[in-house]
Amino acid sequence: MYLPVELRVAVEEIAEQEGLPLTAVVTRFVAECLGKQPPSYCLPKPTLHDQKELPLDKAS
Repeated sequence: MYLPVELRVAVEEIAEQEGLPLTAVVTRFVAECLGKQPPSYCLPKPTLHDQKELPLDKAS
């Protein structure tokens, strides 16, 4: 698939930030534009910042 350079660069940056392949980001965008649920493999991967801390009594 061909994308104009400025679009490809923008999608590559998003893919890098989200830890996903370029095709997964494009697939997610197409699904969202069509009002459909994107496949789970197209969703951003959780980062360390997204993880919640366990309460001390639950930590091992």
